[in-house]
Amino acid sequence: MTTTILHKNYTRLSLLLLGMILVAVLPFWGFGDLPSFLQADQTAYLLVLSGLFGVASSLLLLNRSPYLIKLTSIDLLLLLVILYYLINCFIIQTNPTVSSRLYDLFGLTIIYILVRSIGNLSPWPVLVFPVFGCLVQVVYGELQLLGVFPSLHPLFPLTGSFFNPGPYAGYLAIVFPIALGAYFYFKPGNSPFPLSPFLIKYGFLVICLGIIIVLPVTGSRAAWLAVALSSIFLYATRYRSKSIESYLTTQTKKITLAALALILVLLALSGMYLLRKDSVDGRLLIWKASMGIIQKHVLTGVGLDRFEAVYMESQADYFRSFPNDPAIALADDTTYAFNELLLIWTEQGTIGLSLVLILLVMAFRIRGSQKKPEIWTAQAGLIALLVFGMFSYPSNILPIKLCGILYLVILAKHAPNLGQVKLLKDVRRIIPILLIIISVTTMWQGYRQYQATLHWKEALTYYHKGSYLSAIETYDKAYPHYSYDGEFLMNYGKALSMAEEHGKAIDVLEKGTKHLNNSIVQTTLGNSYKAIFRYEKAEMAYQMASDMLPDRLYPKYLLAKLYDLMGEKGKMESIALYLLNKEPKVPSQAVDEIKQDMKDLLEMHSPQALFGQDNAIWTEGIYLRGENITTGEKLTDLHIIKYAKTLKKYHVKYAYLFAGPYKEDGHLPEYPFSKTAIRSVKLLKEHYPEIVILPWIGGVQNKTVYINDSSWVKNAVEDTKLLVETLSVPGVHVDFEYIIPGDSFLDRNIKKEKIGDREMYGEHVNNFHKQLRSKLPEAFISSVMVATSPESSPWKRKFSLEELQKLTQYIDQLSFLYYDTQINDQETFQRNCTALIQDIKTLKAINDIQYLVAIGTFVNRPELQKYRNMEIENVPNSLNTIKTSSFQIDPSNKLVDGIAIFCDWETNLQEWNQFYVNWVEQK
Repeated sequence: MTTTILHKNYTRLSLLLLGMILVAVLPFWGFGDLPSFLQADQTAYLLVLSGLFGVASSLLLLNRSPYLIKLTSIDLLLLLVILYYLINCFIIQTNPTVSSRLYDLFGLTIIYILVRSIGNLSPWPVLVFPVFGCLVQVVYGELQLLGVFPSLHPLFPLTGSFFNPGPYAGYLAIVFPIALGAYFYFKPGNSPFPLSPFLIKYGFLVICLGIIIVLPVTGSRAAWLAVALSSIFLYATRYRSKSIESYLTTQTKKITLAALALILVLLALSGMYLLRKDSVDGRLLIWKASMGIIQKHVLTGVGLDRFEAVYMESQADYFRSFPNDPAIALADDTTYAFNELLLIWTEQGTIGLSLVLILLVMAFRIRGSQKKPEIWTAQAGLIALLVFGMFSYPSNILPIKLCGILYLVILAKHAPNLGQVKLLKDVRRIIPILLIIISVTTMWQGYRQYQATLHWKEALTYYHKGSYLSAIETYDKAYPHYSYDGEFLMNYGKALSMAEEHGKAIDVLEKGTKHLNNSIVQTTLGNSYKAIFRYEKAEMAYQMASDMLPDRLYPKYLLAKLYDLMGEKGKMESIALYLLNKEPKVPSQAVDEIKQDMKDLLEMHSPQALFGQDNAIWTEGIYLRGENITTGEKLTDLHIIKYAKTLKKYHVKYAYLFAGPYKEDGHLPEYPFSKTAIRSVKLLKEHYPEIVILPWIGGVQNKTVYINDSSWVKNAVEDTKLLVETLSVPGVHVDFEYIIPGDSFLDRNIKKEKIGDREMYGEHVNNFHKQLRSKLPEAFISSVMVATSPESSPWKRKFSLEELQKLTQYIDQLSFLYYDTQINDQETFQRNCTALIQDIKTLKAINDIQYLVAIGTFVNRPELQKYRNMEIENVPNSLNTIKTSSFQIDPSNKLVDGIAIFCDWETNLQEWNQFYVNWVEQK
């Protein structure tokens, strides 16, 4: 007899210990991961602990005689709800989703049955466990605020062990009624712990205060409201006989109190709405769009955990019907209904909602009293859960669901008894054995869940590293367990698509849409369909993604690119123009890139598409120096503003502002670092924001430039880097010249060349650009060379194609000077221009940077006029020759990205107009 009693006591102690571990530790299990992994880890933990709980309970049942099964109204209704959920999921619905929420349902059902079967277990130990877990969470949250522990979300300082402040606040709010109820009603005889009743009672009060201190920081209005209403309920039950009823002695007082209460509620709701208006409007959008699901599946809904499978299509339908709804700007990929009753209605239909409402009504019909205060406490907990659930997603937060089950356990104990069944002796022996089998199976399932989740995490890590094949191999290991989980299938399908296994990716993603459907799934499907030339399917997918999120640019961008590929020019242009004119909700680099891509796409299909408009101009030093050193004219703001307007009017994108030449020691002069220079750059940008300013540096080899000297190069590179930083410009334009000896006029300006200078010049120039790129890895580096045309005879050294191939590794833009060619007939001029364009095409195939062709607007001084025949090299003829050669080489693709004009101080209005008509307008 003594042994049996000790066995029962140890078994009960084991159950209490397991309960403490389950409820208190559960919120911490798996924290630090993504929400989906957190939920999966906690589900695995629940299954293992509930299995252990079942084993301990079976040992208790072995020594329990006689064995009676008592069934209350709450037990029966909860059983009906669970059975209906399972029948609806696996029999009525055609696409059951097997996810963590389904496993949670199994695990929580086991917990409910086992706790209910313990017999005369006092309710307070059951309720105390969540309070202990809550205390740990409060302390953990306070330490996060103090910086001792990190937050688990980059945007919020406080999350507890949850993935954002919302679930954390919800957990505290739903446990709060237990702490408050324990403070109100705790009696020494209720304590399962050998502590002072005073310490226990006021310990609960301290926990209440801790929750109240932490909750405002979370910003969760739903949690605030849950705490307020549950507290009012407990206060009313605790003091209603002494204060409220004694005050409400007349009808007038009752009406007055009701009116005041209504006013306070309205003011509170208005305040919470204005506090985060967009958040509320976003939830209203979800609720409105969800009604479309209910209308289509009014009786049985769509099945357990399939809200995320159907909601986004319903949102797309809603926006098609109401395209001007202001909430379009708030739309996002949504997986939560943010209203638990609405979620039940969409997933379980009117039948399921009715069963749940009946269960709740019966739970609140149970009458509490001063002798049974645990009823009021459990009902207050349900109120907190319901209120929080009206605006959030507690059905996706396992610790909150576990609290709800414990509340129902307490209420079921006091619910109307529907009868009891005494089991036969043989049956009593079978039940513990069955329970052990079920418990072991549950633990095994929890282990499988844990292992599969580890594989999922590992695969996602491979994916983010770009190791798609390794990711796929690891996803394959988790697939048997997660083959009906929408988020897993989405991740798996994306990896397959990135690895270009498009057929398999489509199969996985199409299966995934039955469990999770959003813009990510649809755009990935579109990408894979496009890759295998199934353009109609790709169009449908991209269009669906766009309809789901009409305000997002990316789905429309993909659609525009698809239409370009399909040759649907009209559709492409319509979307491209929309994207260019659309103001983004949040500016970003991605948005800028989309807009630039659309601009390039439109330009590619415009009449001038074959002839690029990345035009440039060499600009005199007055803008950085502050005066014209030849005429003495001083720089004014009017000069800068007028020049900015000119460049903008004639579509010149790049301004090479003279900032040199380098000195003989490699350093730059002082003036481009001056306040005047900085101000000029700033003012140019203000009046022409799209301008790209590149300081023009360089000089003549063997005059002030010595790029064969490492010290000179070091000084030049360092000063160039400093100049870019000082002027806050994106890069530089480098212009080195090597004058070929033999012209008596030019020879006066340079030192005599040494043996090997000319032969090594190309290597030295390339080395300079290599070192410059090393110093300015992100800068835009432009350079200039004379044309490679074989019959041209300029006075500067040409570069070979081999030298140019190396040079283009280090630069972003290269201009070829197609003037001063010493060509005197149009046929030769055209033939050599064609040779130059052919070389550009060759270079472009190797390094696809910008290639410009430079024309001159100046007139050479008499000593150099032999190099330039103005009847040939004038602006209109030069441009038309370049266009003709470009078209001859490749009539379908752009080869010349723009025209570089030398130079601004020699270009008159007539030449500006000639440039515009012959290149920009291209009539």
